[in-house]
Amino acid sequence: MGTEEDDLDLLLSLQDKVVETPPGTPPHTSDLLSDDESPRRAGPADMSIFRNAVKDCLDYDHIRTEKNAKTNRSKASNDISIEKFSGLRMRNQVVAPAELHDRFSDIRFVRLSTIN
Repeated sequence: MGTEEDDLDLLLSLQDKVVETPPGTPPHTSDLLSDDESPRRAGPADMSIFRNAVKDCLDYDHIRTEKNAKTNRSKASNDISIEKFSGLRMRNQVVAPAELHDRFSDIRFVRLSTIN
């Protein structure tokens, strides 16, 4: 592991000493990118050296989250309740049925035909 740390230290120390483009080299227009463009990579980057270099700096334990959201959604979508006063079918109900009953209990529903 000492060699990886030495490589990282070497790269960090070279930042001030090495010029990005040698003065005698003509610029290649195909290699130049504008500020809005991102460099294209041939394949996925190997991050193992970076992970090994920074693993001592991490002071927390990473906890993986479970990816069971699809199974929970399918169960919730099957739970259809029918509202007592309006007869509407409700899915993914946020308010408890008892609270909904309390809110609608003082409201009197009248058919439109009786108003006309």
